[in-house]
Amino acid sequence: MAHTPGRFVWRERVTPDLERARAFYSALLGWTWEEMGPADAPYLVAHAGGIPVGGLWQPPAGASMPSAWMSYVSVEDVDRTTAEARALGWTVGRPTTELPGVGRFSVLADFAGAWLLPFRSETGDPSPDLGAPGTFCWESLVTSDVERALAEYGSLLGWTRQASPNGAVPIFALDETPGSQIADVQQAGDRPPCWLTYVRAVDAPALATRAATLGAHVLVPRIDIPEVGTIAFIADPGGAVLGLYQPASAGA
Repeated sequence: MAHTPGRFVWRERVTPDLERARAFYSALLGWTWEEMGPADAPYLVAHAGGIPVGGLWQPPAGASMPSAWMSYVSVEDVDRTTAEARALGWTVGRPTTELPGVGRFSVLADFAGAWLLPFRSETGDPSPDLGAPGTFCWESLVTSDVERALAEYGSLLGWTRQASPNGAVPIFALDETPGSQIADVQQAGDRPPCWLTYVRAVDAPALATRAATLGAHVLVPRIDIPEVGTIAFIADPGGAVLGLYQPASAGA
């Protein structure tokens, strides 16, 4: 597989309760699992339709880490990206780390405190968007300063700015084409700055309702966005926020 610098290529849920998270996402999205790593520190790889889409892992005892979904973005050189982020005044939560057989990554927090992981795979990146229910498909940056975020992420990752189909929010893209769009940028308001990730759904409101029966909290049951689709937001039983995205052409 080829590398796709600038695209989001992996999502990861950090949780102190692996089994609870595994049971929830299995029931909600039909994910199956592959266990990797040592028995005392397993890493669970989620599969949708037999294709790996994300992971679950448990932080070491005493480690202070957010119980959240984290997004990895492909870069040409993790060391260079990390150094450039530090020069921008960003926080390096974890310096460049080598995972033998996997690749290199670091953990960064931007000027507003939104966490992101630059990553360089040893074997190449997965397909950008599989288009199937239960696969990850989009990101939103919630930030305290939209214009600063557009400038700094553009400088760091080479992203360009586009307008959303309805013109409501700015969009990060890899180039000038609509197919290169990867994330939207939203003013935080009273929300904490963060990166949010989304999975595809056939019926986002119905999936949110099902999530509630499985122990999740429905944060936003439905938002209809003209020319885009329908979204909902949930917080899973451990508190991690996840977006559910139903394309405009899917369902009712």
